[in-house]
Amino acid sequence: MQMNEYQALARRTQNTEPNMKARKEHALFGLAAECGEVLGHFQKVHQGHPLVPDDVIKELGDVLWFVAEVSDLLRTDMDTVARRNI
Repeated sequence: MQMNEYQALARRTQNTEPNMKARKEHALFGLAAECGEVLGHFQKVHQGHPLVPDDVIKELGDVLWFVAEVSDLLRTDMDTVARRNI
């Protein structure tokens, strides 16, 4: 799947009703929360629990969804974000 294709599919489940401030807060708080959930899985490993890769992959997908939302708010596409990162 291409990044822009993912972004378009993720857009179908974004709430576009709130005002721009509410959308921005939703995107940024959600991104931070999902990153925290990824870290939480590794914190459990630090405590001696086994890492469950599928659980981490699910959380990374949630991070990606919020990256798509932030990209939309910036009026850019994820292909551009990925390309600039590389």
